[in-house]
Amino acid sequence: MAKPPRAKTNVDPSSRAGPRPDGVDNESNVEDNGKRKVAAACRSCSNVYAAQLWPDGTIQPIGRRTGCECGYEEFDVIE
Repeated sequence: MAKPPRAKTNVDPSSRAGPRPDGVDNESNVEDNGKRKVAAACRSCSNVYAAQLWPDGTIQPIGRRTGCECGYEEFDVIE
């Protein structure tokens, strides 16, 4: 037997109360230590990564401490 369709609601997702479970502030992508989450492209092969932009200008791909998979370690922030 098929399940009946779920009822649609008119709740605005932005009106939901409470913090996000991942701790991310909905209004900003700046962390407490001044790092900012950005998209960054490798200067050599153009692979794109989620990255952290440090206050000193350093761009660090998230989860790739050694840089790009091509071996290059310099990135540009994608605006």
